Amino acid sequence: MRLKTKRTHGLVLNIAAVTSTFPSFSSSSPSVHRYYSPTPKSKVALVLPFPRPPSPQSTVTPSFPYNTSPSLSYLLRSASINKIAFLRHGNTNPKPSDGTDYDRQLTDLGEKQAINAGISFRSLSLPLYHRVLCSPAPRCVDTARLFLNSCMIVGDGDGGAGEKQKDKLEIVTMPVLYDGTMQPEGSRLFRKIGYAPLRSYLQDDDPIDAGTAQEVLGTYANNAMVEIARVIEKDDSRYSTGNAAEAVIVEDNDRKKDKTLLFVGHAVYLPSVALGVGYDVLKEKEEDVHRLEDILDLVLSTNTKEAEGYILDVVKGEISLLQRPVE
Repeated sequence: MRLKTKRTHGLVLNIAAVTSTFPSFSSSSPSVHRYYSPTPKSKVALVLPFPRPPSPQSTVTPSFPYNTSPSLSYLLRSASINKIAFLRHGNTNPKPSDGTDYDRQLTDLGEKQAINAGISFRSLSLPLYHRVLCSPAPRCVDTARLFLNSCMIVGDGDGGAGEKQKDKLEIVTMPVLYDGTMQPEGSRLFRKIGYAPLRSYLQDDDPIDAGTAQEVLGTYANNAMVEIARVIEKDDSRYSTGNAAEAVIVEDNDRKKDKTLLFVGHAVYLPSVALGVGYDVLKEKEEDVHRLEDILDLVLSTNTKEAEGYILDVVKGEISLLQRPVE
């Protein structure tokens, strides 16, 4: 499978800042890769100011502020994205003795998991939105690449959907999706709690740690949501202005089809994005707060496994687990 290579720099879009107190992320412009090529490591881990204090009463919306114009829900609809698949990277080696966390690579098991995930989830995922959003960490990029390679294999009864798409997909790496995991307080909490459901972080017995988790994970989710909106809006503006020189060429018929946006990221941080996006999208469908809580409880309650995750159905207003068959 060939993934197109295109780098984008300094995206200028009509996206409002999260709040006026948030610094701009000029360094977080997405990059696009055919296969993994080393991305510069983050030199500074920014701890962003949180725009409002955490609310101890909140269980479903753990202080995840979000403000874009136009809204993410609107952008998803305009791009005919009816599903979002949130996928965690596969099993990973420890960091090399002379390297950093960023340098960690997939193990043989992790590669197999990513391939199996592509095969297992292809019926839920195809057709895919032509941009795959991904952390720049090698373990995430390689998971996305292997997932796509196996997902694009022609299957019986799918009308060749994968074959038709394989030359049109791009892996778009977003530095903020890795840099945001390198917060000192977030790393401290991860050492304390480890791989655990999101609720274990947001409702920690220590109220200070619970507030810190809401701040770190809420900020991460919000920044990810802004980047998702930014990429989709740029695509939408290209179509509306007819700027074929910059646009990724996708036939009109493909644009009208319902598609799945694939998002590949890291444990704990991945469900925080799923929670933020899920709430933002589903709150327009579910006026019943208790019903909304039931839907999003799945994200709060599950410990995301390697090369597994969630799929958000924007149209039906549902979130389901993506689980691979046991190897």
